[in-house]
Amino acid sequence: MPRGGGADGSLPILVPAGTTVVWSTYALNRNREVYGPDWAEFRPDRWTDRRGGSSSLFFMPFGSGPRTCMGQQLVQAEVGLVLVRLLQAFSELKCEDPVPFREAKAVSFYNCNGTLISARS
Repeated sequence: MPRGGGADGSLPILVPAGTTVVWSTYALNRNREVYGPDWAEFRPDRWTDRRGGSSSLFFMPFGSGPRTCMGQQLVQAEVGLVLVRLLQAFSELKCEDPVPFREAKAVSFYNCNGTLISARS
C-alpha cells in the first residue's frame, strides 16, 4: 500500500502476496479524519467531486476499482425506477416520522424506526 506505515504514516506498508486485507465500508464512510467533525450529518454533496460528478474514491457502498460490485448498475436502476414511479403516482410524499432519524446498528444505512410517510395522489 502506498502509505500508512512508519511513525507518521507516510511510508509504504508491505502487504505480502496471499495476505487477506479486509476493510469496513461502514467505517470508511464515517471517518472523522476524512469528513471532519460533521461526519455524521446527512450531506450527500460531500461525496461529489469538484467537477460535479460522483466520486467513487470517497463513497464506496459498492466498492471501487476492479472489484466494484457487479450489481451496482442494477441496484441503482431499480432504485431510480421506484423513485420515478412514486413521483409519477403521487403529487406529494411527506415524512410523518414522530421521532427523529436514528441510524440502525447494521452494515447498511437505514432508520432503526422505519420510515413513516404519507402519500397524496
